Amino acid sequence: MLRFLIVILFFNISFGQEKTPEEYKKIALEIINNANYSVLTTVENNQVDSRTMDHFKVESDFILYFGTNVNSRKVKQIQKNSNVTVHFNSKENDGYVSIKGHAYVNNDSVVINKYWKDDWNIFYRDKSNYRVIKVIIKSFELISERYNILGDSLTWKSPKIILN
Repeated sequence: MLRFLIVILFFNISFGQEKTPEEYKKIALEIINNANYSVLTTVENNQVDSRTMDHFKVESDFILYFGTNVNSRKVKQIQKNSNVTVHFNSKENDGYVSIKGHAYVNNDSVVINKYWKDDWNIFYRDKSNYRVIKVIIKSFELISERYNILGDSLTWKSPKIILN
């Protein structure tokens, strides 16, 4: 029994997944920006609501943008409770980034024009109902087999990076 315990402890200590916060951020941005879609989760009346979203590229400032209809449930939910979670799966399905942040609905015309995809013309006759959701990322958890970032072998807890 003792021999088994030592092997597990050795495995946990020697796994070598420690990286600098900057390395974690770089890997997280790679997964986020290579993901075709993401899942946005909002909260209303202590109930969660998740939906697939088409996100824009995230820069090193770790601010995330989505387009949506002003009349959607998510807009009303975010206005009541800005806490959100957004999940990104890697294209190779060998890792993920799960972020926690605060979302805000923006109706500034400059922002709306910047975060617009021409493919969306079929959904909007004009941009009067189009809004941009801005998510300030506060923290993220990360798993990446490619970069040998795996959860703890006992608890499966993944590395968590807190942003300023």
